[in-house]
Amino acid sequence: MHFTIEEAFKIFYLFLDAQYEKTKSEDLGWLMGGMSWNNITGCKPIFWSYWKDSVEEVVGEKIGMSLRLTEDNLILSIYYFLEKIFDDNINDPQIKKILDKKNFGKGFFFDVDLQKDWYESVKKVENKLVDEAEFNQILFK
Repeated sequence: MHFTIEEAFKIFYLFLDAQYEKTKSEDLGWLMGGMSWNNITGCKPIFWSYWKDSVEEVVGEKIGMSLRLTEDNLILSIYYFLEKIFDDNINDPQIKKILDKKNFGKGFFFDVDLQKDWYESVKKVENKLVDEAEFNQILFK
């Protein structure tokens, strides 16, 4: 499976949303707020530049329109993104769990709960089970 940078961002957001629903973590809520698209102005999220930088770090090149990410690249991009945002100031146990390198492998998570949420997030985007309107409802709930 390969994803555009926008699809990858949606998968990441849906994955975090699943973690937030389980924990109601303030850190995850804050992070997701910075990842939200502004529906009124059409502006990209505050953290969009961090996301692009993380993806570029993983793939080793500037992002172009034709760039497609593998699941492995996507998971590594998430890792680098969270490291950039939290800069070793991580208090949230769920974020620590995601960043624990023992919990992920090449394109998947070893942790059963993380992998289940990951799989469901990928499937929603891959099968277009979440259209733009539904994604916006998740962003603005």
